[in-house]
Amino acid sequence: MRRKQILILLILSLPLWATLKNGAWAKAFPEQKQLIREGRFYNEKKIEENDLKTMDSVTSRKKIEENDLKTMDSATLRKKGESFYRNGDFENAALYWEYAIIRIDPAKEPGVYLDMAMHLADAFQSSGYYKKSLSTLQKAFPVVKTSDDRYRNALFLSTLGDIYLALGDIKKAVKYLEISMNEARLSESPYILASVMVNVGNALAADGDYESALAAYEESLGLTEGSKSETELKAKILLNLVQIRYETKDYMETFSMLKNALSFIEDMPDSYDKASAFLSLSLIVKKLQEKALSFQIFSESFKDLPRYVPVLQNSGKHSSHLFTVYFGHGEYKLSNESGQTLDKIIQRLNTKDCQAIYIQTQEDTDTFGWADADETIQPEIAIKRIENVERYLTESLTRLSKTKDSEVPNCLRLCVAGDELRYIFSGSSISGVTEISTESDKKREVSGISLFLGDIEENPHKKFYRHLTRILSHMLNEAMRIGSDIRSSDLVSYAYGYKAQLQESEKQYSKAIDLTNDAIFYAKRGDSPQILYLWQWQLGKLSRITGNNENAIRAYRDAIATLNPIRSQFFVGSRKKKDNFDKMVKPVYLELADLLLGEAAELSESDRSEKVTSDLSDREMTIRDARDTMELLKVAELEDFFVDGCLAAKKAVTINTLDRTSPHTALLYPIPLPDKLALLLTLPDKIKYVNVDVDLKQFNETVKRFRMQLQTRSHHKYMHEARQLYDWLVRPFEGILKEQEIETLLVVPDGVLRLIPFSTLNDGEHFLIEKYAIGTLPSISLTDLSPMDSKKAQVLLNGLSESRHGAAPLPNVSKEIKAIQKILGGKVLNDNEYTIENLTDEFDKNSYSIVHMATHGNFGRTPEKTYLLAYNHMLTMDRLEQLIRLSSARGNQLDLLVLSACQSGLGDERAALGLAGIAVKSGAKSAVATLWYVDDEATSVTFIEFYQQLMQANVSKAKALQNAQKKLIAQPNFRHPIYWAPFLLIGNWL
Repeated sequence: MRRKQILILLILSLPLWATLKNGAWAKAFPEQKQLIREGRFYNEKKIEENDLKTMDSVTSRKKIEENDLKTMDSATLRKKGESFYRNGDFENAALYWEYAIIRIDPAKEPGVYLDMAMHLADAFQSSGYYKKSLSTLQKAFPVVKTSDDRYRNALFLSTLGDIYLALGDIKKAVKYLEISMNEARLSESPYILASVMVNVGNALAADGDYESALAAYEESLGLTEGSKSETELKAKILLNLVQIRYETKDYMETFSMLKNALSFIEDMPDSYDKASAFLSLSLIVKKLQEKALSFQIFSESFKDLPRYVPVLQNSGKHSSHLFTVYFGHGEYKLSNESGQTLDKIIQRLNTKDCQAIYIQTQEDTDTFGWADADETIQPEIAIKRIENVERYLTESLTRLSKTKDSEVPNCLRLCVAGDELRYIFSGSSISGVTEISTESDKKREVSGISLFLGDIEENPHKKFYRHLTRILSHMLNEAMRIGSDIRSSDLVSYAYGYKAQLQESEKQYSKAIDLTNDAIFYAKRGDSPQILYLWQWQLGKLSRITGNNENAIRAYRDAIATLNPIRSQFFVGSRKKKDNFDKMVKPVYLELADLLLGEAAELSESDRSEKVTSDLSDREMTIRDARDTMELLKVAELEDFFVDGCLAAKKAVTINTLDRTSPHTALLYPIPLPDKLALLLTLPDKIKYVNVDVDLKQFNETVKRFRMQLQTRSHHKYMHEARQLYDWLVRPFEGILKEQEIETLLVVPDGVLRLIPFSTLNDGEHFLIEKYAIGTLPSISLTDLSPMDSKKAQVLLNGLSESRHGAAPLPNVSKEIKAIQKILGGKVLNDNEYTIENLTDEFDKNSYSIVHMATHGNFGRTPEKTYLLAYNHMLTMDRLEQLIRLSSARGNQLDLLVLSACQSGLGDERAALGLAGIAVKSGAKSAVATLWYVDDEATSVTFIEFYQQLMQANVSKAKALQNAQKKLIAQPNFRHPIYWAPFLLIGNWL
């Protein structure tokens, strides 16, 4: 935070802002080029390659002879590379420039060399090869150190900072941006200084500080005014401004800036950049269309209200809602008049409830001034209304629903629905608005709300929507025309794909499908899997809408087949990695799983097919297909979190399908879907599937509330949610679990379910852990199912009882380690012996099967924020993996890794994902860890009992942990779940 503040202070101290360096489209608003080439903001395009061979294979397809490249001089190579770059062929541009740079002597031509290095780095970045881009700049860095060319030094360091930002290394990004700003000031060049500041603006935008980023872009735009030589630069800045305005939810200004940008881009000569700009703007137009459509739905929700008006008019008690009825039906003047008549009505009302209704309604009419289009909004009143409206409407609806007038409650329900929809346009629900912390943020919300409300023209949203449709159609046609002229398959593919979406919004599904197939054709022609999967996914959705489930399933499978090989590094260089994964990857798998489960629901459990050779019925085969799809997703999520595309390969185990469980064991596989909770249960003799009627929002809120209440030891409010979640997740199978005498329940949690320990679900009398031993699997396919031989265990015990690195001491650790050593034996590294160096030495020399680490640990949102504390350093997950694999290389895989004092962020799904994958990442068969930091004494009691149980014959790890937890539950001082619940057995449970 301190470094960010330094950046802002440096920005404010600078007299000038300007635009980005010439030709660096990727240095526009973060990931603007990715937006163009892939159809979304902040994204990644292609797999990072290790060497030029893969690049050569791409170029061979385009019939580029390597021998010709070897014979060309540097100037020719640079010129040809520039030609490819201008047409958006970044791979070939990079190829030519790679040959060009090796022909330049940096000692004789340092300026030319640095220019070429920056161009090459930009081409790599534009192609998605971020690590190649960084490597190119690192090789050139020694030249910068000896150069006194402030002009190039500033550009180079700024580019280097931007690459580090894209790769997620914020510290280095800030470091080089700070240095580049100093160099830019010394260069006395406004152009260079401004170029640096745009990258600083990118950093601020990526960090969510849109106000500061906006200032940078606006000043940059000012410096381009009147300059004919900076046409492309101005277009790029205008695109940045449109995007940043949208991010701030200032929709009126977004549309104004969009019109300016479109007018300017229209006058540009045809080029790849021009077509890209059209595609970029089209995405913003689509977002504005969605806002306009939301407002249209609001208006249409009142189409049945006129018949209720007489009812309200005849009841003074309900007249306060007339303004909503009239407004919803487009009668703005009558709406205003209804508010004015309340002065008379209030004289007849003397209850506090009715006075509250009057006061709130008066604020409504004062806030927006329905009858006068030019009346200025009063933000203070609007803010107050936003804060109170949900409470007011809910309370008044409850009171008025008790009236004898049967039609009035129906009317009021529509009023409430309409009021909610009115605020969709502001970018958040009423509840979301009340959570905004600053007055300026609230005023921006009000500004967004006012985009249409200030216009009293009847049905302005419909007119606006049609206007946006014409703009969108024109831009896509232009992008397609230019893309065809310059033979850019990617541009044409995007244009077809977006035109299909436009047809879909008009419910012209047949046309949308045809256009999507065209988009698929051009994506294949351009060999662009990052684009291809989008349209295959889109085809699946369209086919499903039209009822062609067979084609839909095929299209979804194609999308996943295209996506799987590239997703491992799909978001390298993405500044909003999680958002991208959740929006652009996860839904593909979830939607296919949902579709398959729908197919399974239509099949009878008795149906069988002659083609099925296993003991699985058609229904079970389809259910398993859905589960296998979710398995692919779970692997993808873990690889995405740990930034490790080889995570599955490193496990080096036979892929497990677990079509049947062993006796007395069941596997519960919950799949939270938007409109239901799907539950799959694998048993020793069958696979069962049921749907639970609960929507995703309600489900997620219940789970998160439960997690929070579990960690509050002063009360037992958690019991309500504990029973509700039991009813949703376990009770549908309660009978069959009892019938089959299930003793061990394995759970594969998804989404928010990773935040809670299933052991705490309660049937009204008992916690789930009192009924079943419980194991948590990050995924079935990544779980090694081989049993553990505890009698031959080689043990390493590590403990940190002292306060180190600012963490609190753990006084019971020494006692815990000694007690465990008496049970297991083994090597001990305690306090000052527990160092990274000693750990490395132990793992290098010995093969351990059990490693116990009694130390503070943290599971954060990223691998960098996930670590264990050693005496002298923090031990990252990457480092721990390296150490454990040193030991495994000696012949024995680590059976059990125990982390006895770790915690993950409260309510943080991404942090919980890291914890769920700890066994997979570390290379251990299983891990025992805690969801939150546990009482030191309770931790010692738990693990001492756990190991004593584990040494007993025929006691599994899951059973051993269950018995340890039940021992705590039996003690009054440890009865609350905060003491015994956070212990999770992750991975192998045997």
